[in-house]
Amino acid sequence: MVKTKALLLIAAWFGAFFSSTGAYIYQPVTRGGDITLRCPVEATNPNCGTISWSKDGEIVENQTEITYTLYALEFEDSRNYSCNNCGNVEEFEVKVGERPSRPPLPVCRNSPNTTIWCFAPLSDVTLDRMCLHVYSISRFGSKRRIKRNCEPHNQQLNASIDLDYYIAYRYELEVIVRNDFGQSSSKGSYDLSQNVIPEKPLNITLETTGSISFEGSFELPNSWKTASYLEYKYQVTHDNNTKTLWDYSSNTRTVNFQFRLDEAPKPYSSVCVQVKIKFGYILSNSWSNYGDKSCNYTESAAPSRSPENFHVSTTDIQDGVYRNVIFTWSPPPEEHRNGVIEENLLVVEEVNQGCKPREISNENLTAHTTQFSISDTLKADRTYVAKLSAWTNKGGSPLAFLVLAPFSKGYCPEILEIERR
Repeated sequence: MVKTKALLLIAAWFGAFFSSTGAYIYQPVTRGGDITLRCPVEATNPNCGTISWSKDGEIVENQTEITYTLYALEFEDSRNYSCNNCGNVEEFEVKVGERPSRPPLPVCRNSPNTTIWCFAPLSDVTLDRMCLHVYSISRFGSKRRIKRNCEPHNQQLNASIDLDYYIAYRYELEVIVRNDFGQSSSKGSYDLSQNVIPEKPLNITLETTGSISFEGSFELPNSWKTASYLEYKYQVTHDNNTKTLWDYSSNTRTVNFQFRLDEAPKPYSSVCVQVKIKFGYILSNSWSNYGDKSCNYTESAAPSRSPENFHVSTTDIQDGVYRNVIFTWSPPPEEHRNGVIEENLLVVEEVNQGCKPREISNENLTAHTTQFSISDTLKADRTYVAKLSAWTNKGGSPLAFLVLAPFSKGYCPEILEIERR
């Protein structure tokens, strides 16, 4: 007696036919299909009796043909079949199953740069194979596969997609799952540029280059690739007005930009800038947060107001000389300084009877000085004029005057004019 064995896997959509070659037959299909089993054609003894079929060892009645067809198979039809044709025995293991259900769509994670990782979720059924395919789709609809990752059984699948290298209008991701009985797939269209959420730019600087012109710069975050298509916006705030400008980078880690104010600004008024970045030209793509604000000032000018509260006080007179003469003042109002006060200039002159001044003291004082004393120098019977100005790097303020004179002394016309001020 000759005995062979075959494993038969049956499908609803495929009527499988097997011959008695003794070979192992592997045909994965789903339930609901038909199958035709065939006994060996050549018998050991051509004059022997009829063919017999068995199911799980029990003779199947009224089945004496060389073929045996099973219809609309269900799970319970997974049995062991055999036939005997004059001593040639063929055994069949019939197994009925289903192909896997459609897998979940891939999930793509957000990234601070243009390398996007996408993952195929694990299936809840037993699989023989699982694949993740990535296609690039151009603006005109042409499609090209750029990634393929397959693994046996239920293993986590992932694919990294470099948007700088695989430049596309959109991307199509497809998950394919397969078992002994067939395969299923799910695919979706993705705009992966929206998964790029940059970190904020670093080291923003701002320099004044003219009366209304400025230059700025910022550095890309460490996670950003200089090859990535970068758009950036910068918000300029001046005199409580804000405007937004934008541009794109030149593929360097440090990005420079320039801008001009819309109108001539007030001297030494504050100008601030903030910068944020994004990937690509799609309006809906995500912007980073604004980087730290950087501020500077428009060009300075000489102060437009003189120092305020300019006063003089004296101490006892000894031998006709003031023991101490003290001058005090406060800086010009902040809105009229037009820059950083770098120094104060105090000049004291004696005015003789011919109203001709003679310089007694000329002092360059620090910006923070608001008091100065002259000791044992000024005579009580003489007339003196003090002149005070505040200076920026662009010039001095108008003068502040005061007169120190004995009550009985007559004044020169110039001194009377100072008094009237």
